[in-house]
Amino acid sequence: MTEPKELIERVGMQAPTPHFTLDDVRARREHQHRRRRQTAGIVGVSVTLALVLGAVMTLAPLGGSLRIVPRDGGAGLPPATRAPISVGPGEYSYQHILYDLVCGSESEDGGEGGDVASPCHAGVEVESWWRADDSGRVRASERRNFGIEEGTFGPGEFRTEGDLSEYPLGPAALEAFLLQRSGTSGASPRPEVTPAPGVPLNEGLLWNAIRDYLGSTQYLNSTPALRASLLEVLATVPMVRVDERAIDPAGRDAIALRFFAYEQDVVVFVDPATHDFLAMTGTYRDGARESILMELAGAAASVDDRPAGADRSISPP
Repeated sequence: MTEPKELIERVGMQAPTPHFTLDDVRARREHQHRRRRQTAGIVGVSVTLALVLGAVMTLAPLGGSLRIVPRDGGAGLPPATRAPISVGPGEYSYQHILYDLVCGSESEDGGEGGDVASPCHAGVEVESWWRADDSGRVRASERRNFGIEEGTFGPGEFRTEGDLSEYPLGPAALEAFLLQRSGTSGASPRPEVTPAPGVPLNEGLLWNAIRDYLGSTQYLNSTPALRASLLEVLATVPMVRVDERAIDPAGRDAIALRFFAYEQDVVVFVDPATHDFLAMTGTYRDGARESILMELAGAAASVDDRPAGADRSISPP
C-alpha cells in the first residue's frame, strides 16, 4: 500500500504549480457561502413546499395524524477506552499533518459567462509544537505555495488565529459555546445558510466551527482533549451518520462520521481509543477534493521531541 506521504509527493511532482495560498482555500469556501446565500431564499421556499406536500401525502386516510419519520445520524461516539492526552504547562501539543487539495473547475463570478479556473493541486506536510505560553516550533515541507511561517518561536510569538484556552471541554457546554460564537453577534460569526435542504442552520454552524480545529494550520494551538470534545459534539449532530467500523485513509481502525454539507461529501475519521482526530476527506460537487491526515499527535517534552508511548493521542500509520 502506497504511503499517503509518498502519494502526495508523487502526484505533487506531476502537477503544475498553482498560484494560491491557504488564504485562497479559505476564500474559496467564503465564495461558496456567498453563492449559497443568494439561493437560500429559493431553497427555503422549495423545502417548505416539499414538507407541506410530504405532510399531505402522509396523512392517514380518515384524517389521522402525520407519520413522523426519525432522522438518521446523531448517535454519538461509543465510550473512549483511554482518557484524552493531557498537555501539561511545560509540554508541547504536537501535530504532524499532511494536507492535500485538488481543485475543481468553477465559475469565478458564480454565474454564467465567468472565467473558468483550471484544475490545480497542492499539498503540504506540517509538524508543529505549541506550548500554552504561545511558544513553539513549526516545520513545513512545502509541495506548493502554502506560505506557512516556519521557525522556532519564543513566548507570545507563535502565530494562531485565536486563543483556545477558554473553550469548555464538556460536549454539552462546548456545543452551546460554539453556537454562541457562530451566531451573528458572536465572536466568530458564520454565514447563516443551512448546510443542505431540510437540515437546520445550527447543524451547519456547528460543523463550520468544528472543522477549523481539525488538522488546520490556522489553529495549531488545538490540543488532543479539545479535538476529542469537538468530535464528540460533531457525532451527536443529527445530519451525521456514525460508522463504528471504518478504516481511515492511512489504514488505521477508525470511527467514521459521514455527512453531506455545503455541497461537499465529508468523512471525518476519529480514533476509537481517545476520540482524537485522525483524518478528513471531502469531495465537492464541482470535483474539488481535499484531505487532511494526522500522522501523529500528542504531548512532547520539547520542540525536538515527538510523542511516544502513552504520550501519543493517536497511533501513527
